[in-house]
Amino acid sequence: MNTNKAIVATAKKQKECGCAFAKYLFLGVLFIVILPVGGGFAAKYLLDSDLASLFFIIIYIPFFLSR
Repeated sequence: MNTNKAIVATAKKQKECGCAFAKYLFLGVLFIVILPVGGGFAAKYLLDSDLASLFFIIIYIPFFLSR
């Protein structure tokens, strides 16, 4: 009976780890790729300047590296 409980507990832990991995993968993609690129496009269109997107991404890099 202890073996069955151990198998169930292991399966539950693996499922939790898989969910945590998916969550951190999603957040990583969001903050590393989507936020700077989306912010760059938004800055470009709001400020009507081609250099605004580059400026936004350059400003974002120190915040990303400080984590």
